Amino acid sequence: MDGNDVLACYAVTAEAAKRARGGGGPTLIEAITYRMGPHTTSDDPTRYRSDEELDYWAARDPIQRYRKYLQSAGVWSERLEERVAAKSKRLRAELRESVVDADDFDITDVFDTVYHDITPDLLAQREQVLAEIAKEA
Repeated sequence: MDGNDVLACYAVTAEAAKRARGGGGPTLIEAITYRMGPHTTSDDPTRYRSDEELDYWAARDPIQRYRKYLQSAGVWSERLEERVAAKSKRLRAELRESVVDADDFDITDVFDTVYHDITPDLLAQREQVLAEIAKEA
């Protein structure tokens, strides 16, 4: 499905949730989307994709598409945009503050809670991380 279509994602997810709540089990949802920016700060996506490809996906930006839909439905306005932007700014600041002030988590949780049975490779990585942390202490 089009992972850049907010309404399609909502509809498919709602149907999957309804089916699961009704005893129908899990649903695999494949939502195709596109990463507009680089993978990392050292990535140069111009090496492997064209301006035309980027323009194609930019025209399908989910935020812009949903905004246009809401505007055409008479729901979105400049006033609402300002209120959403202000609330978003406040929430981002609160999130940053909570993360900065948060206690460190137990790094072994990353290894111990992802898989039911930890693989030998993950066990080795876990021990390597713990050894690195011990060196820094």
